[in-house]
Amino acid sequence: MRGPDGVARWTTWTEVDVDASDFDRIGADFEKGGGATLGPVGAATARLMSQRAAVDFATEWIPANRPEWT
Repeated sequence: MRGPDGVARWTTWTEVDVDASDFDRIGADFEKGGGATLGPVGAATARLMSQRAAVDFATEWIPANRPEWT
């Protein structure tokens, strides 16, 4: 990586370990709780929801349902 001064420097970071294996369960539980409704978007039928509500739901769901996170 080059710094603002143009000098090249080594940069390291820790990669985030992403586990999306239970996202289907999170979505299903969110919908069961009334978090999403079906509605038209153009010629398609889509799930309509507040993204903030979905993120807030997942933020609570993940620690409660992934024992390795507790």
